[in-house]
Amino acid sequence: MRICFFRLRVLPALLIGAGVLTASHAFAADESNTNSVNSANNANPANADAKTQSAKPGEVVHSLATFTVQGTRQQAPKVSSGALGTRSDLETPFSTRVVAQQELEDRQVKALGKVFAEDAAVMSLGDTYSFNAYSINVRGIPLDDYNGYKINGLPFYMTTVELPVESFESIQLLKGASGFMYGFGAPGGIINFVTKKPTDTFTFSADVGYSSDGVFSEHIDTGGRFGPQSMFGYRFNITHEQGDTYNGSSVLRNSESLSLDARLTKSLTWTFDGLYQSRKVDGGIQDIMLSDFTGTSVPRAPSGRTNLSAYDDTFFNSNVYFLSSGLHWQIDPVWKASIDYSHSKDERNYSGQWLDLLTPQGDFDTYLNRSRGSSIYDVVQATLEGKFSTGPVDHQVVLGASEQWLTKKTVPSSLYTDIGSNNLYDPITQLTWNGTYDYSQQYNNFNSQQKSLFASDTLSFLKYWSILAGIRYTSYHQTSWT
Repeated sequence: MRICFFRLRVLPALLIGAGVLTASHAFAADESNTNSVNSANNANPANADAKTQSAKPGEVVHSLATFTVQGTRQQAPKVSSGALGTRSDLETPFSTRVVAQQELEDRQVKALGKVFAEDAAVMSLGDTYSFNAYSINVRGIPLDDYNGYKINGLPFYMTTVELPVESFESIQLLKGASGFMYGFGAPGGIINFVTKKPTDTFTFSADVGYSSDGVFSEHIDTGGRFGPQSMFGYRFNITHEQGDTYNGSSVLRNSESLSLDARLTKSLTWTFDGLYQSRKVDGGIQDIMLSDFTGTSVPRAPSGRTNLSAYDDTFFNSNVYFLSSGLHWQIDPVWKASIDYSHSKDERNYSGQWLDLLTPQGDFDTYLNRSRGSSIYDVVQATLEGKFSTGPVDHQVVLGASEQWLTKKTVPSSLYTDIGSNNLYDPITQLTWNGTYDYSQQYNNFNSQQKSLFASDTLSFLKYWSILAGIRYTSYHQTSWT
């Protein structure tokens, strides 16, 4: 459970004033309507007498004023769909789920595994503070770490690391096969993180939170525009999280993100996004495995507050970097072109415990797992989107090309060894391991390169009918070493 006990949001005075005036106006109108009804009754006693006479003895008849409620129609959220371009959720011919910033803030989500917790098609594979906190299944299929995760539509290598949810204005899930839109990837789906963008007016918000046994977090989000004719825009987020979790581990997390843009002309905009997060989790266990389990039913679950850690020196450290830049040209009202480049890097260093459940009585072995790895992902992509008509048929077309390079490094061999036994319901006996492990050596163990050309055309006709046609060509080359 998370309790957010302080939150501050500052908006421009003009905007606040407009809101107050609107609210006051509505109140005044309602009050005026009520007074008008009362005045009418007072001016014509016969009406009031008629109402009174129609009531039964001892019954009171109340006359209620009529209220009119007006609302504004919200725009459907935009979804990045690769070769289909950027469309509204309703226009995307696939099953999608978009969790926007307001929902993320209301639910105080801190890990990807919890973002889609209310979607029956999505299952989290790890706890918020564990090795697999990021990992999810969609329709029973794990997402592809290499190509299943995007930031602003560009691929990011997502394995055993988390991204700072506070830095994103929405997190989008596209369910099902996505080879046409994005190229190689698992058929479970695609997750796209959309960074917060500069705001047209100054905004500032801050919140302080408390969760678990003693995890405190602080977050600041500010944005606005400056320069001649508000040419330059910025959005800055900074987050700190630290404390002890419910299951005996501790977390220390710091993240910063910056989004910039420059309106070079009325139709040409330069964009930049930068993101960094450092995250360290000490203690705790990673997963419970059933590969060696003997029995017909699993044992009853122990208390969630039980610290099953049997080895003191366990940790998981990760650092994430992401940089991107692009030029976006609005050629005319219906045609636009863009070119984007991103560079990302993640580093991981861990010593984790894995529990191998053995019997229905709760006996288990503890495995110590140590390793270190890093990866670098570079992507460049150019697209052209537009609309035109041929007689009664309307066309929405996307043309594009992309190239991406992924390099992974790891230590020569990971450590994975059984260090002793315990039981889920007995006091945990602390275990020791007298071996040594060298984290210092790393070597390239994986390189891949993808080159893609893609095109799509959505043909709309007879008002309610459309046909989607598209093609993607991908040249894929991979080299790996063991």
